[in-house]
Amino acid sequence: MPKVTVLTTFHNGRKTIEKAIESILNQSFKDFEYLLVDDGSTDETALLINGFKDERIYLVDPGRIGRAAALNLGLQEAKCDYVAILDADDEAYPNRLFKQKEILDNNQVSLVASNASIFDDCENSLGQTNFSSDHNSLVKDILQLNPFPHSSVMFRRKDALIFSGYNERCVKSIDFNMYLDLLQEKRRFFCIEENLIKLRVYATSWGVTDTESLQFFYGYLGLISYYINMKNGKRIMRGDIKDFRIIENIFKGWFYKSDVYKRRMAKQYFRQFHEAIRKGKFNKSIESFLKAFRNDSLFWTYRGFKFNYEEDILNFLEYASKESLRVREILDYEI
Repeated sequence: MPKVTVLTTFHNGRKTIEKAIESILNQSFKDFEYLLVDDGSTDETALLINGFKDERIYLVDPGRIGRAAALNLGLQEAKCDYVAILDADDEAYPNRLFKQKEILDNNQVSLVASNASIFDDCENSLGQTNFSSDHNSLVKDILQLNPFPHSSVMFRRKDALIFSGYNERCVKSIDFNMYLDLLQEKRRFFCIEENLIKLRVYATSWGVTDTESLQFFYGYLGLISYYINMKNGKRIMRGDIKDFRIIENIFKGWFYKSDVYKRRMAKQYFRQFHEAIRKGKFNKSIESFLKAFRNDSLFWTYRGFKFNYEEDILNFLEYASKESLRVREILDYEI
């Protein structure tokens, strides 16, 4: 029985899948299975995968089921105690599996992440992440909507299956909400401060070009659920589906008018501005800068996007409790 399942889900990943697979096959640690789940690709990605003649590779093709369901299928199919995630457009450095397995073997942690070297789609270096190793620092980052990269994580499969894996109610921020689920089960995290993956960042990463900002929307909603759970034990994201939809809808009505959404969009447009400058698209860069300024004229005065975990959550809860008696009943929380 192998020790680690490496799990990659993909949809039309032909441009990058070969490098991702090669980075796993070149690991110094060899005792693994590599499970790839095809989420309804319409290109030749599967043909490229079948070109690798390695008995550790398993390709599963359930059709188009969505990323969360594809990840959960991978968790069900996995044969190993440890699951390492690698997205189809990222790469693992050679010692990644060995170092993360050693941490899980010898420490009482549920999940181990790592830092990452960051590149854009033109292979330009954009620096690296800078996460600390200890659990409390990682939790603090998560509560500020600053999660470690999903491609960098290895976790205990049994711990994720306590809550049935990834939350399929989430359109985006699927990985982020899985981290919150683990925290609500009192599981601990660790981060290897070394860069163990090569992370590709695109204009679409964390919803940069998504005008609905769904990555941010479902991350924020997950934090609201987490906050309520810490106060009274209720898990909105995993509770009754009708109750969840009520909260989701009322949050939608508030979210897109909120200052925190405008601050988030300002920072997204500012990242678009930098990307356009790198690619020499000067008209696009000016357009993006003006959009950033219109959303928040002070965006340039602070780092990140100025999200305050408790304050911004309480702003929504105050609105929701006034808006609907049913919402107050569901939340079971008084402001």
